Formats: sequence, C-alpha cells, structure tokens
Amino acid sequence: MKVSLFSSPRTRSLACVAVLAAMASAVPAQQHNPVPTRVKVESYGTASGTPEPSSAFRTRLDTNAIGESVVRISAGWPGELAGLFLGRQSQALTLPFNATLLVDPLQVTYSSFDLAGNFAVPLDLADTSLIGSLYFQGLNYLVPGPGKPAIVVFQLTQGLKLTVVPGNEQPQLPYAGPPLTTTLVASQVPGDTFQLLNRIVVPSTDWDLRLESVDARNGVTRVYLTLEAPNPNVGLLPVLETKRLRVDVGSPAERIEVHIQQVTRGVPSLPAFFLAAVIETSF
Repeated sequence: MKVSLFSSPRTRSLACVAVLAAMASAVPAQQHNPVPTRVKVESYGTASGTPEPSSAFRTRLDTNAIGESVVRISAGWPGELAGLFLGRQSQALTLPFNATLLVDPLQVTYSSFDLAGNFAVPLDLADTSLIGSLYFQGLNYLVPGPGKPAIVVFQLTQGLKLTVVPGNEQPQLPYAGPPLTTTLVASQVPGDTFQLLNRIVVPSTDWDLRLESVDARNGVTRVYLTLEAPNPNVGLLPVLETKRLRVDVGSPAERIEVHIQQVTRGVPSLPAFFLAAVIETSF
C-alpha cells in the first residue's frame, strides 16, 4: 500500500511551509549592502518664462508614487507638451520668453501633461549609477489655439537638485529574510521631512510589509517593520514581487536602525525583531 506524503492536513501544512522556505531561500541573500545610496534633495533658482509661472508649477521628487519614486512636474497645461531636462551640472542660461535654463542638459524627456497637469519620470534612487549630483528642470510649452492662451506659453520650473552618495558601511546584520533595500531621502525642501524608502523582494504573492513603530533613544532612531508571509494553506503564485514602504522619520538622529520581524499569517509567534540596516544621516 502506498502512503501519500500529503495524507493529512498537518502534513500538507508542513509541506507548504517547506516549499515557502525553499522559495525564500531562492531569493538572493542580503549581502552587506541594504543601503546602496543616500539622497539629499534641494531646490534652487526660480521658475521663469512667459506668462509668469504660478507657484504651483514646479519640479519635485515624489516618493509617494506607486512603484519607484518619480521626478514630477506639477501644474502644467493638460494635454500639452511637457519636458524634463536632466544634467550633471547646473547653469543659468538666458532663453527667449524671459526663461532661464538652470540645467546643463545631458538628457531631455518629452511627453504631454496628463489631465491633472502632471508629468512624471521614474527614478530608482537605489541605483548606484546615479551617485553624484543630478539636476532637473521642467518645461511647459504650448502654442495659441482654441481654448488656449492667445500667446505662446514657454515656462520653466525652478531647479531640483539631488545629491546621491554611497551608503555607509554596515555592521553584522542578524536579519536573514528576503533582501531589504532602504534609501534615506534627506529633503531640504521646506515642508518635507526625512524619509526612508524601504523595499523587500519576496518570493511569491500575498506578502505584506508594514510599519510597527518609530522611536528615538540614546541617539538612535529605530524603525520597526513587520514582514508577513502568506498562510501556507493559501494558493500562491511563485513570482518575485517587490513590497515597498515609505516611512517618514522627521528629523532623525545621526544613526537610523531598521529592525524587521518575520511572521506567517495565521501562525502564532512571539515578537522577534532583527537588525536589517543601519543608515548614517550625516552626509
């Protein structure tokens, strides 16, 4: 008589757990670099052009976007030409229409503004090829026509500067789960706070990444995250997914620690947080 390995619900559950563990082990282990970059954000110069731009017309780094962060131009003319200049150096070049080009452009991306007057270009802030200074400026352009201004509109936003520096050296990290990447965004734009952009590559669907708490003690800002694996009895698609979570950390201490606990949905466990990344905020 043959005996099935999946002859009982408990055995099936244990087998599913084993499969999930094997899938997790297939994800590359965290190798000393959960903090590849840190980013400082600031604006410079002023918006210019014809007619005089409103204060809402600006270029900014948007870390609230679904997926990767984006460089966003806001308050352009819906459906009309949008452009984004990108360079490694700034400048102040006088153009027609009382406009000033604040970027020495290496690349120009053109499209059109959406119905809300926005145009966005994705930017992976954890990409080490970005290390150095990046300068951006947005363009709004349209010619006269029905339902449009009676003059040519040629406007440029203020400049946006991103300073991308390498991540700091990491200590021994006891966290051994799916790989974490975290990027500190240190914004000097008025009204913005420091943020941590966290992402974890997981081996299947139905995982959850959430914030538990943030506290500051003894000169260290600690961020506590929970990574929840799906219940092993639920059908899963074995495809890699990236879970993302932005955490506002206000004005943090000189050192930020990210601690992660791993749990399985529907399976009781004791809280156990492990150090997964250390970020130095002075750079």
